[in-house]
Amino acid sequence: MTFTLTINAQQFRTHLANVLAQNSDAGADVIPVIKGNGYGFGRSLLAGEVTSLGLEQVCVGTIWEAEELLEGFSGTVIVLEPILGADQFALLEWKKLLTTHADRLVAVIAGTDIGQLKEFGLKQVWLEVRTSMNRFGLTVSQIATLTKQFENQISIAGFSLHLPIAQSNLSSLVKFETQSVNTYSNKVREVLGLISWLREVAEIDSGPLSVMISHLSPSEVAAVRRECPDVQLRIRLGTSLWLGAEKALTVTGTVLAIHHLSSTDKAGYQQNSGGKQVAVVSGGTAHGVALAAPIPATNLRKRGIAIVEGIAQAVGKVRSPFSLNGQNLNFVEPPHMQVSMLWADNLGLKVGDQINCNVRNTTASFDAVIWE
Repeated sequence: MTFTLTINAQQFRTHLANVLAQNSDAGADVIPVIKGNGYGFGRSLLAGEVTSLGLEQVCVGTIWEAEELLEGFSGTVIVLEPILGADQFALLEWKKLLTTHADRLVAVIAGTDIGQLKEFGLKQVWLEVRTSMNRFGLTVSQIATLTKQFENQISIAGFSLHLPIAQSNLSSLVKFETQSVNTYSNKVREVLGLISWLREVAEIDSGPLSVMISHLSPSEVAAVRRECPDVQLRIRLGTSLWLGAEKALTVTGTVLAIHHLSSTDKAGYQQNSGGKQVAVVSGGTAHGVALAAPIPATNLRKRGIAIVEGIAQAVGKVRSPFSLNGQNLNFVEPPHMQVSMLWADNLGLKVGDQINCNVRNTTASFDAVIWE
């Protein structure tokens, strides 16, 4: 009963090397992000790939993900979720890990309440700047105030910018525009505007301004490099790094049983009809099958797809992510925890066959991850 992720090692690792080379050529170092479920691979597996690439820093999502990486990776671990005084459970985990890993565990600061951090033995931080993402972040005035509180007890590695995936809203940054940068994308212009701000308050040490950024393409990185040749640029990459080589990754479920139905037979918990043959396949909600985050209907095509899928569900024809010969099979009913039941008339399936599954890796859990 195995739900499997198979990785083509050569294609996957060639992609990783190409991504690093493209960003290096553009003028930035890459810091891999290993968070959540490790993009379906598992965090430990990806940590091994980072080591093989010769990189010495990784980012995790929360402090609760840090211990695994600190034990299995010899470099620096940066926790992206800002450390907050109000989250007492997280603070206890920070305190525990800093007792033995203070030299390698780095926090992101997005608020001005830092009193306990000095007591915990935190040695290095990134300061998160508020961007058009408007999730976490410090204003410029807060940064100026905050840097005075460290009193040389905590080292500032640089400034973290978390950008949106879509192009930025520049309403608060227009005053930093100049004619020479008006042709750049909004995200590049936002970064240039924020760097202009930071130059005024970043008198931390004699070194260059260091900025860690998310969601910039290599061409956008190159644009920032052209305008700011003295700034140390670091690019955080997660999805585009680990999941960018789609053809290198194959997800399959195993056919566990085949049942032939008479005209009066029904199947499943809900006793549904709709076909003459049922295939029971490994892969259910516990694996992330048919689980998806809401997708914004930003254009007519996406809205049309949502309408068509809604009508299909209303009449009991729910398309599954499992496919054979390029065609998606319909669910008999919503997937179970460990398996899915599919209508499989006239497909020639037999027990033991593998069926491809289109699953979102960031919400998936695989029974086996296999290199080939």
